[in-house]
Amino acid sequence: MNATPVTPDQLLQRLEVTEAEVIATLGALSDAQWSWAPDDATWSAAHIVEHIGAVERGMAKIYDERFDTLEPSPFSDEQRAKRDAMLAKAVPNRDIKIEAPAGVRPKNRFATRAEAMAALATARKAFMTVVRTRGDTLRSRLCPHPAFGNIDGIQWGIVIAEHGLRHMAQLAELRTRPGFPAA
Repeated sequence: MNATPVTPDQLLQRLEVTEAEVIATLGALSDAQWSWAPDDATWSAAHIVEHIGAVERGMAKIYDERFDTLEPSPFSDEQRAKRDAMLAKAVPNRDIKIEAPAGVRPKNRFATRAEAMAALATARKAFMTVVRTRGDTLRSRLCPHPAFGNIDGIQWGIVIAEHGLRHMAQLAELRTRPGFPAA
């Protein structure tokens, strides 16, 4: 079987699907559940949303404003297809531990849940706009990921799409912790 790389249209569809899943999961939380964390080292749902938005906003900005300064991609379509598939599988896998870089760690930037959710929606929209605008040219430029090395713009989109699901799995783990509010 000859695998092909993910196209911008396929990526946009996946971004829409995962965005809906993230919003549905977060929308089912009560205010008490939204802000609960068992300790200072564990992220609450509010922290998770802040982090997801920071990653998406940052990558949209890099691929929008710094595109021409990014390293050119030397990869073939076959290499891209293999890496696309690996990322789609690896990113949501919570057995693979990835430390968030300092710039995208939660800092309690939002005063309200509504602010955090609006910022998340704005960040996703910004990244999707970059995908629509840049299209296949996103394959031509690389930007480093802290765990996966240099990946192209479409691959960053795969990371972003699956990243939200990774953190929804984190939220599911949080819900099993003693003390998590019932409602």
